Amino acid sequence: MQSEQTLVDRLVDSLYEGGYGFVEGKKPADIVRLMGNNINNLSLYDESRSWKVDTIREINSRFQTDGMLLQECGTDFCQVPDSKSIGNLFGDLDCRFVAANNVTEDSGCTQQEGVAALNFPRLAGFTTETGKDPTGLARWVDTYVGTPGRRRTRIVTAYRPVKPSRSLRHDMQRGWYTVWSQHRRYIRRHGLGNISPHALFERHPICQLLEWKRSGDEIILFMDVNDHAYNGRIPRRLGERDLMMTERFMAANGFEAPNSYYRGSRPITGCYCTQGIDCVNVFVSPPRAGAGNHRYWIMDFDANSVLGAGYQHLVRPNGCRLKTVVKRTRVAYVKCLRKLTERHKMYSKMKSLQTGVGILSDHELKTRMNKWDQENIEHKLGSEEACNQYKNDYIEFSPETNIWIKCRDLYTQLRSINQRRSQGKRADITHFIQSCAASDISDPFSLSDHEIGLRIEACKARLRELKSVAPLLRLEHLRNCISRAWERGDSKAVTRIRQIIRNEKLRKCWRGVKRATTPRRGGAPTSIRVQCDSGDQQFDTRDEVEEQASRRLTSRFKLARDAPICNQQLFDEFGYLGDTATTRSILEGTYEYPPEMDHHTRLLCEEAHRIFSLKSTEEISNYVDADDFQYFWLHCNEFIQSSYSHVHFGHYKAIAHDRYLSALEAAKLSLAASTGIPMDRWGSALTVLLEKQFGNIFLEKMRAICLLEADFNRLNKLIFAKRMMDQAYDKGMVPVEQFARRGTQASSGVLCKVLFCDMIRALHEMAGLPSVDLGNSYDAVAHPIASIALQAFQVPLVMIVLALSVLQTMTFFLQTGYGVSQTGYGGSAEDPTFGLGQGNGMAPLALVQ
Repeated sequence: MQSEQTLVDRLVDSLYEGGYGFVEGKKPADIVRLMGNNINNLSLYDESRSWKVDTIREINSRFQTDGMLLQECGTDFCQVPDSKSIGNLFGDLDCRFVAANNVTEDSGCTQQEGVAALNFPRLAGFTTETGKDPTGLARWVDTYVGTPGRRRTRIVTAYRPVKPSRSLRHDMQRGWYTVWSQHRRYIRRHGLGNISPHALFERHPICQLLEWKRSGDEIILFMDVNDHAYNGRIPRRLGERDLMMTERFMAANGFEAPNSYYRGSRPITGCYCTQGIDCVNVFVSPPRAGAGNHRYWIMDFDANSVLGAGYQHLVRPNGCRLKTVVKRTRVAYVKCLRKLTERHKMYSKMKSLQTGVGILSDHELKTRMNKWDQENIEHKLGSEEACNQYKNDYIEFSPETNIWIKCRDLYTQLRSINQRRSQGKRADITHFIQSCAASDISDPFSLSDHEIGLRIEACKARLRELKSVAPLLRLEHLRNCISRAWERGDSKAVTRIRQIIRNEKLRKCWRGVKRATTPRRGGAPTSIRVQCDSGDQQFDTRDEVEEQASRRLTSRFKLARDAPICNQQLFDEFGYLGDTATTRSILEGTYEYPPEMDHHTRLLCEEAHRIFSLKSTEEISNYVDADDFQYFWLHCNEFIQSSYSHVHFGHYKAIAHDRYLSALEAAKLSLAASTGIPMDRWGSALTVLLEKQFGNIFLEKMRAICLLEADFNRLNKLIFAKRMMDQAYDKGMVPVEQFARRGTQASSGVLCKVLFCDMIRALHEMAGLPSVDLGNSYDAVAHPIASIALQAFQVPLVMIVLALSVLQTMTFFLQTGYGVSQTGYGGSAEDPTFGLGQGNGMAPLALVQ
């Protein structure tokens, strides 16, 4: 207990006492928060000091920082494995980082000095380039952030070498490796005269800052000056008229920063900014609270002064508890869902709906169908909630780490129970007592609040110690699982565990390759630019983004209203859905075309008659059976973003493993397809804006993906994409080249194109290969002509009307970085929207036909 007491006291003192300045615990909106620290060597090759990496992670997580600036990394980043690069240690594939060490001479895998900067994914979206000291001395690195045409800012971290003591300079062993000695050797090699490293620092970095300032960039400089941060030579030079950079801790708090080094007596670290940067708050930690012997800094900047744009909190979509690749969760989900389905007699209710067709009115039948569907959705979401828990991958799982995680969570729960009791509230402790008994925690309610806090911190400390060996513990755990599976003769379990080991190994192996080769992905947009009569205009707030996007997308979905078939006399004859007697006369060839009819529209109608005459009179079946349902969902990709109802692909993929549930889902789709009555749920969709080109936030250049309900989309694919095209292929109406064949690759098509061009060039023939970009093609499809084309291929009219009517009256909810909009946009029966929607399973085939 004494060791726990010492540990906890040190942690509490370092985290909560002795700091200077103030920042809010939860990062406010429109704030860019940076962390800076001189870490006195990352110690990547010393497992006993791996706590430094964990400490930096904990600081970033606690303060929700957008980037970090590190000094004295003490590592040759050219020699470290990719798993220990700055990006992999502290970020992910979407972060941007730059690290530098002295490359002018080889001093081993560890060396003095070294700086690094990392922007986490949100700030990385504003990062256009990175840079470092061109001399190779690693005195500074920078990241370039901002919004084009509005504001550009250089975020710089720098380290100025310190002149060692006389005894150290004359020490041939220790003195050789100091930063001062490295710079002195660089000066001699390049014939720069008898200048000192301090003078060299003033010559190069200061000139670089002046160059950035003259180009119009704002500058944030976090620097270890190794001199007085206010009265030293470098701070005075930064404050001159050509740079006009001021130290922002004093500006924010009204007094000078404390001593930076824990044994020092003066501030030697500072944050210097140009006049255009608004530094809101600065906090300096207690001594030795960070990863090194220096205090760490937390700096808050106004986002508009740094980026020239708003910087709201991102609302991330909820993760999926259900993953069918994990057999345990899939079996638990199916078991729970089937239990709920049988308990609430969902199958007999579906039978009564089927027998009510032709007896009940359309309104009554639709009401009962939607009531049944809503109950079914609640069962699915409840089953997903019960089948699994979210994984915390802060530390790799093994039995030993699991013990400490459970103990930490139980002590935290105990503290919460005691707080509720002290407030006079009731607390259910039945499951808590059982969990404590399973974890060998005896008499938990006899512990005081202080003892509970001690044990929580002790558990956290033990987890930090296990962090470095957690991968080995997990590998040992999986190998033990394989041994036990062999002993009980479970070959399937052996195969699954080996696959887990292989997948985890490959994931770590290819992480660096993906970072280097994967194109940068645009994040969820929080700002958009639109083209107005007065020029380009940018909108940054949530209300403005949603209003402008809704207005522009609504007009995009109504582009097809200008088609000739939707004007005047033709519209009266065909309507919005093309379900009139006139459409039938066109297909049968008895329609008399008016002379003023658009020439291209007439050609399309005549082609529809030709196709209809070649087809048999038998319509495509709109019946869905369990085999159809299972075949599709067992072979589909479940990792697709959820629709508006949150019933994602994983639900249906798991259901496809059960014959009973598959038959129930197939009966629901068959009922809707045969009656032409859609579920109300199908009338809501998510519109996700994606950047076609990273950083291009012009709304006209974004791709609007419509996330339709998964079962509705599947029904469209089955009828329009599979059965319609299979019948057309059997009748010889579609060329073989239009179908993808198993075993072929896209590279084969590219090769054919190259060979074709070579042959034409050799034969001196006139030919061309057009590459056509059909802008807004899916959104500009007129429904009347689409209906005529689909009827020509013998698709049942009731299914066509169902699919098109849902699209015409669909309500779209916009998903941006602010989350899902509360109000939707779309069409109505009197003012419908056209188009097929990007992401709709019927869109590619309906467009081609």
